[in-house]
Amino acid sequence: MGAKMISSVMKKQNVDSLEDLIQQGVKLTACQIMGITQEELLDGVEVGGVASILDDNDHSNMNLFI
Repeated sequence: MGAKMISSVMKKQNVDSLEDLIQQGVKLTACQIMGITQEELLDGVEVGGVASILDDNDHSNMNLFI
């Protein structure tokens, strides 16, 4: 249900799908604190901690935390 809701919001805001973003080279990181395992994620999505996410933010021009 959550995945459908996120997809719907992204579509309404004219944001490409996660698969398209990954193909375009966007780095997606899931926070390990949420208890998400690599097997639950799409190919190309990384699992990282708060420190790695903050470091990515320091070296990017955009960070979106959902």
